[in-house]
Order: sequence, then structure tokens, then C-alpha cells
Amino acid sequence: MQTRKGRDRAQRIEGRVVRLVDVLDRDVPANRPVPGVMTRGAIPGIAMPGAVARARWRLNRRRRTAELAQIVAHLTALVALGLPLRHALARTAQDGRGAVVDDLAVVDGWICDGLPTPDALRRWAATTAWEDLGHVVAATVGPPCDLVARLDAAGQALAQRVHDDRIGVATLAAHAVWALVVTALVLALVA
Repeated sequence: MQTRKGRDRAQRIEGRVVRLVDVLDRDVPANRPVPGVMTRGAIPGIAMPGAVARARWRLNRRRRTAELAQIVAHLTALVALGLPLRHALARTAQDGRGAVVDDLAVVDGWICDGLPTPDALRRWAATTAWEDLGHVVAATVGPPCDLVARLDAAGQALAQRVHDDRIGVATLAAHAVWALVVTALVLALVA
């Protein structure tokens, strides 16, 4: 059983994490969880405050962006080896793991059902309302002669965004540690 002091400390830490995540995400799409609303959590029957749900949603979005960057790099390599985009998508959906790969398997199913590859990718982008995916789908549309270059550019842009997010987290963590050290020094000098 957790003591009151332990619960208070956990709530303070949770609040700091949520504020840190809020600072990192300046470009939040419109479909994020509503502030102040209780949202269903990952554990059935347990409701989380809206702030925790937003923080978890943002973390999942960062993970999906990192996974998408790896998938685009893999697709670029397969297309550069001579595979058509349709076969590269199917192979990636078959061999990979993760949330984005699961979505890609659904897209592959649409393609197998007769939907053209560009239309299936556009449908995927439209149903997820995910800006990064929209950029990748836009890179797949156009003449096949420079598809590798367009996919590579989209993959590098995603990788740069993931890198910038990680640098931002590290910088904020460093600032938080520095603020704690300065506060401790001031309190030590005052006491």
C-alpha cells in the first residue's frame, strides 16, 4: 500500500513529465485528447486524467514517427534495389513489426483488394490525419524514375525530426537538472 507522501511525490513527478511533454509538442493536431476530460487508459476500467492521456498520446505519436522514419528508409532501400513500390510495401508489412507496420498491413490488404497503391496510401493518410504520413504519401506520388530520391528525402526529413525531438528532450532535461542544482545551491546558501 502506498503512503500519502509517496502518492504526492508520484503526482508531482507525473505533473513534471506532463509539463515537459507539453513544452515539447507545439504542433499538436486537432484530434488530441480534450484537456480536463477523463480518458480511458490502457488498463480496462481505469480512467486517467486528460493531461496523462495527452502525454501518453504524444509519446505514442513520437514513437510512431520514429518507426515511420525507419520504415521509409527500408522502403527506400527496397525500391532502390528494383522492387516496385507495391511489392516493397507488401514485404515491409509482412516482415516488420510495430504499430505503423500493422497499419501498412491494412494498406497492403486494400491494395490486394484492387485499390491502386497511390489511392490506398492516400486513404491511409486521410484516415489517420497524421501530418508526417501525409508527407511520405506525397513523396510516393509522381513519376517512378525519381521515387527513390523522393522517398529518401522524406525519410531524411522524418529522421531529422526524430533527432530534433530527442535533442529537445535532452536539452529540457538538462535545463531541469540545472534548475534543480541552482535551487539547491540557493537554498544551501540561504540556510
